[in-house]
Amino acid sequence: MKLYTSLALTMLVSCFAVSQSRTEVIAPMSGIGKGKVAFKVRDGGGELQAEGERLRRNTTYILNVGGGRFVRTVTTDGFGTYRLSVRFARGNAPAIVAGTRAVLLDGARNTVQRGVFANKR
Repeated sequence: MKLYTSLALTMLVSCFAVSQSRTEVIAPMSGIGKGKVAFKVRDGGGELQAEGERLRRNTTYILNVGGGRFVRTVTTDGFGTYRLSVRFARGNAPAIVAGTRAVLLDGARNTVQRGVFANKR
């Protein structure tokens, strides 16, 4: 009896795991310093994570993903690094797919870093 119960439970958990839709795209950023932007989607919700380093210290930049689909200001710390994490509820996630561009701009709207999203391997 325990064998059948454990098999049934295993099958049920497997079905839920397979039915979840997960995608992840990453844009390695090139230019001044080093950075990357990652976008993860799971069951309609999503999370965008961005980080950069070796930039100007205590400076505000504009992160523009997808030509305006997602725009936020980020500020570097005393070491020239920034981290950003934004979660989206189900149905509110922006449409970011492989091929979408990400750009980090300075206050004068000059491009500091740029990258293109690709599927995570």
